[in-house]
Amino acid sequence: MKPGQLIPLLVLAGVIGTAAELSAQASLRRAVVADPMAVDLVEVRDEIGRAVLRGQFSDDRDQRYAALGPAGDDGDAAGEVEIDAGGIEVTIRNVRPHATFTLALDGAEMAVMTSDAKGRSRLKLRG
Repeated sequence: MKPGQLIPLLVLAGVIGTAAELSAQASLRRAVVADPMAVDLVEVRDEIGRAVLRGQFSDDRDQRYAALGPAGDDGDAAGEVEIDAGGIEVTIRNVRPHATFTLALDGAEMAVMTSDAKGRSRLKLRG
């Protein structure tokens, strides 16, 4: 192995380890909610667990929809969550760029998502 090859291998190992950890977190957290179609409250939380976005689901039991509005100081943050038989889809925008957020359904943390440079993120969890 050449001297310059060790660092890229360590970086690659770190990326693979992180991806596996996030995948495991999402899978573990998804098991907490027995029936996603019965969920009422959705929150998107920041790194310290503070709600950034919050919404209530519609009463339609075939496809659930919640518009997300700001729950804190970030007045222009917004998003949507849709739940149907195929899974959960989350879109958020106008949040802090390059930040990590947690999706919580009725208080149960489900998945972790990271915003891009423009403060947007999209997550799909298939059931």
